[in-house]
Amino acid sequence: SLSAGVLEGQLRAAGAARGAQRGGPLENWERVGEVLGVGDWLEAAGEDLAERELRRALTSKLLTFPATLARHCQRLGLDEESARGRPARVGVLGARAESTLPPLFWRQLAVLSGLEFHLVFIGPQAGSPREGTSPPPAAEGLWFSSVNGLLHEVQDRLSAPLDAYVLFNSGIGHPKEGMNWEPSVQLLRESGKRALLTSFNEHDLDRDLVALKRHGFSIEHIDRLNPLRSLAAESFEGDQVFFNHSATVVQL
Repeated sequence: SLSAGVLEGQLRAAGAARGAQRGGPLENWERVGEVLGVGDWLEAAGEDLAERELRRALTSKLLTFPATLARHCQRLGLDEESARGRPARVGVLGARAESTLPPLFWRQLAVLSGLEFHLVFIGPQAGSPREGTSPPPAAEGLWFSSVNGLLHEVQDRLSAPLDAYVLFNSGIGHPKEGMNWEPSVQLLRESGKRALLTSFNEHDLDRDLVALKRHGFSIEHIDRLNPLRSLAAESFEGDQVFFNHSATVVQL
C-alpha cells in the first residue's frame, strides 16, 4: 500500500543516483518528478490508472509545500545574488502541518530551487521537521528552526532578519481566523519584504485577496489554480479544500 515511507524510499534512491542538480521552471508535477528523479515511478508506467492517480495524490500532498515555495523563489526575490553566499532565511508564518514534514521532503526544496534555505517556522502550532526522535540542525542545504507564538509576539526572539515570508493556507481572509493575523500585519508591512500566500480553494482565495487589499499589500502575482497544489482532497468546515490550491505573491 502507498504511504509516505514509499515515497521517501523513492526519493532516497533517486537522490543517491542523481547527486546535486539544479531545478528548472516548475510548471506541473511531471516536471517536479523529472527534476527529483522519480518521474517514472510517479507516472506508474505499466500500472493501471488508479495506481497512477494514487501516486500523484500522495506525492502532491507531501511535496506541495516545498514545490510551491520553489516555484515562486524568483518572485520572492530569492536567488543566488540576493543570498550573498548564505542560506535564504524564510519565515513560514502560521506553520502547522508543513512544519512537521520529515526533512527528506523539505530537502527537495533545495534540489528544486538550487538554493540553500533556513526555514523559520513561526506559529502557535509550529513544530520541527523530524527524522527519528530529534530534529536535525541541517539537511543538505536546509536549516530549520521553530518559534512558538504569533509573529508580533516572537519578533524579538528571531536571531536574524528574514528575507521573505510564506503563509501556507493562512486563512488571512477567514471571518474568524483572519482576526488572529491583525496584530502581525503591521510588522509584515514594515518589513518591506515579499510574501507567498496560499489558499484552500477559489472561495478562500477570493476572501484572502480582499483582506490583502484591505491591508494595503501590493498583489504582484496570482496562480488561481496552483499547478503544484495537493491533489488529495481534504475537508474543512464542511467544504472540500486542497493544500495550496491557489498561490499569491505580494509586496508587503
